[in-house]
Amino acid sequence: MNRYSVILRAAVVVALLQVSSLVVLAIDCEVQTLDGNSRARLVSLDTQSLVIRSDRDEKTIRISRLLQIKFPANEVEILDKEFGEVKTKQGSSIRVTDFQVRGDQISLRPLFDLNQEFYLKKSDLKAILLPQSLDDSDWKYWNQACDSNVATDRLIVRGRSSGGLRSIQGFIESIDSEGVNFQLEGESINVGWNRLFGIIFYSETMKQEDSLNVSLSDQSLLVPDSILLDGNVITLAFDNQSVTLPMDVIRVLDYSAGKIFWLGDLPLVKSEWKKSQDIPSFANFDPSFGESFQGLPLSLLHLDPRLEGATKTAIYEKGVALRSGSLLQVSIPPDGRRFKGLVGIDPQTSRSGSVDFKILLGDQMLIQESVVGGDHPVEFDISLSGKGNNNRVLTIQVDASTDGTSGDNLHLVNARITK
Repeated sequence: MNRYSVILRAAVVVALLQVSSLVVLAIDCEVQTLDGNSRARLVSLDTQSLVIRSDRDEKTIRISRLLQIKFPANEVEILDKEFGEVKTKQGSSIRVTDFQVRGDQISLRPLFDLNQEFYLKKSDLKAILLPQSLDDSDWKYWNQACDSNVATDRLIVRGRSSGGLRSIQGFIESIDSEGVNFQLEGESINVGWNRLFGIIFYSETMKQEDSLNVSLSDQSLLVPDSILLDGNVITLAFDNQSVTLPMDVIRVLDYSAGKIFWLGDLPLVKSEWKKSQDIPSFANFDPSFGESFQGLPLSLLHLDPRLEGATKTAIYEKGVALRSGSLLQVSIPPDGRRFKGLVGIDPQTSRSGSVDFKILLGDQMLIQESVVGGDHPVEFDISLSGKGNNNRVLTIQVDASTDGTSGDNLHLVNARITK
């Protein structure tokens, strides 16, 4: 073998090593921006921009245009162990196996990394759920209690005889390693940790317009000040500490705060449903945000293009159920540029339902579609620019078609205004 062959083989090895390194760094993801969506591989990410690579090219995207990065391979972990939850005023929700009160701080043992300790100031706490085995009813009670607006501190305890949960309102005087000193109707009492299900602190949530939300596979939600991708690990920086995690525990990086306005969060101007003569007097189909008229998650039927006649049902977290005869009006922000969403008939009634779906801005018709059960959902992406600043009331109208009102349950999902 001559020296030219040796040099050539060495060059090939170096090139292969470089390519291998790039493959390790490139992570499959779905990228959603204000300008559209794409599937690609994430190469780098910092506070200003991200770089993604497709089969055709490499592209840099400014963070100001980014909505979400999803990592489909990182599924939600099914938790079969005892755990608790600590919520902060900044919006973090951390699944924990243990916590300790230490002076003016609380140290956590997070599920996402049992080898790390995570520290929080007591003044940043919004709620503490003690580690335990939880069923669906426990979770529902806890989440409703945390979301309710009550102008006191609360202790959540389990009844000794019934086993059910109840809320005790008062004021927390102090928390230490033994338990909680609580003022109840002017009297100071001490409640040990072993008697508590959870604690909810009265506080105003700190609204962070441009906050980044990081969803993990253990269903924790972190709100760091900044992040930095380094190979296959990501470092999250907080006020007084940083946490380094492997990328395979990251489900979603959500940058949409301050850039996207969900329909259900917009100021409501008018909401009504006019009952038709064929509807029983006891029935009520007022617009229902977040769930179907049957109390189920919002869903839509999608046709599978790979197999003729095959369908699949997709579940959606955000949206509204509307019956024919409904009118919904919301006030939209002045910097809203586009209105996007997906609409179709509830799969529970899809074979019989059909409606006329309209969207207006002021008195100007933006879209008018016939939505028929069993068809693929209708996707819309409407420009709001140049429609006049005086018309900032968006109207969504659902009317019965010529075949009557049977099965006319419409699901409008992922409806949002973007800048």
